[in-house]
Amino acid sequence: MHDVTLVIDTGGDTLSIQRPQHIIALADSLVGDNISGKPDSTVEMVVYGRNTVPINQITIPFDVNGTLDMDYDSFSTDGCITDYFENQNKIHSDSWLKQYTIQLLASSSGTSPELVPGDGPVIKLYFTVPSSAHSGQKDTVALGGYGSYEPYFSGSLLDYMPLTHNGTVSLNCCQNRGDADGGGVVNAGDISYLVAYLFLSGPQPPCETEGDADGGGAVNPGDVSYLVAYLFLSGPPPPPC
Repeated sequence: MHDVTLVIDTGGDTLSIQRPQHIIALADSLVGDNISGKPDSTVEMVVYGRNTVPINQITIPFDVNGTLDMDYDSFSTDGCITDYFENQNKIHSDSWLKQYTIQLLASSSGTSPELVPGDGPVIKLYFTVPSSAHSGQKDTVALGGYGSYEPYFSGSLLDYMPLTHNGTVSLNCCQNRGDADGGGVVNAGDISYLVAYLFLSGPQPPCETEGDADGGGAVNPGDVSYLVAYLFLSGPPPPPC
């Protein structure tokens, strides 16, 4: 708790007024998860909340930006600390700008209790990763608000804005390390593909992690040698993704 004092100097007199307990500093927050997905798949991002006072309403704005170009699908509170909230609505949607706001209300008539102080998952957001996604792409799900839509906690004691931490979705395209050409199996064609890429200006592997046959962290001539040893000299298989 902090007291706030206003002091006014009129040139001859000094006037002051004090209001106790006017500002309350809270560490309440909305925090997005950091997850990975694969091309042409649906990913689930959990947003976690922390509240130190009882709250009846949570407003969660988010916008999606980055190179992954995901599309928002839906939301759910199943298994969340807000799953009992009676009213759960998307109150704003702009698919062109990829901006959305979800409002969760425990009750408008007192039939459900306020969310008690604590922390845990408050909402699950679902996105579609496009089939054209490739290694190195990433999207940020920003929770700080946009336009007139701001993150907000509201309860019988206080109405206030929580701190926010953005979530991210990065691409995990790897299903079969060593499958450099993306054909679905590891064979001699992957050796040829890597040779063409590394030495003949051929196309890069559709998934860089799959092209990194030895798991060394980069696609280089060592991956060609590793695949030759694996396929023809009884060498070890490529490590798992």
